[in-house]
Amino acid sequence: MNFHLIAWLQWHDIIHQHLGENETLFNYRGDNPFYQALNKELHIKRRAVIQAVNEKQNIAAAVASMIGLGIGLTPSADDYLTGLALILFIPGHPSEKYKEEFYLGMQRGRNNTTLLSAITLEAALQQRCRENIHRFIHNIIYDIPGNATQAIEKIKHIGSSSGCDMLYGMADGCALSQTYGGNYVS
Repeated sequence: MNFHLIAWLQWHDIIHQHLGENETLFNYRGDNPFYQALNKELHIKRRAVIQAVNEKQNIAAAVASMIGLGIGLTPSADDYLTGLALILFIPGHPSEKYKEEFYLGMQRGRNNTTLLSAITLEAALQQRCRENIHRFIHNIIYDIPGNATQAIEKIKHIGSSSGCDMLYGMADGCALSQTYGGNYVS
């Protein structure tokens, strides 16, 4: 698999084009002070994870500190990390060597989240997820953007905001994947 030939930033952009305002706490623009605070904290933790992966250090600590942040049966941060892991740990991906660090962080943060969320995250580390997400990842790997809109819309309908949070993580996973080709994600 030639990961450096994949149009990672194009996929990052395609995903973000489909994520509207308030569909995920990461894009929250409303006036609810609780959600505003969650949005701010999610982005602080997100930047810490991205920085850790970029610098190839403190990954476990960054992941552990993010786990459990958000609301619902699977908090937004966990869904984000699920999406991120599904991209970064595709078999053969250059960042696959950090899977153990990611797993360690998940283990450390496990008590901060729900059982369902912990199980979902662990499954993502093993590349186990819903069929429609697998198909979408296949489209990314084999550069088949034609089905992107339909695939993304199906993922968006997972849970209340879980699908959108996962997509946000997948988009960052795509941007981070580009860093192995020399570009930086912000």
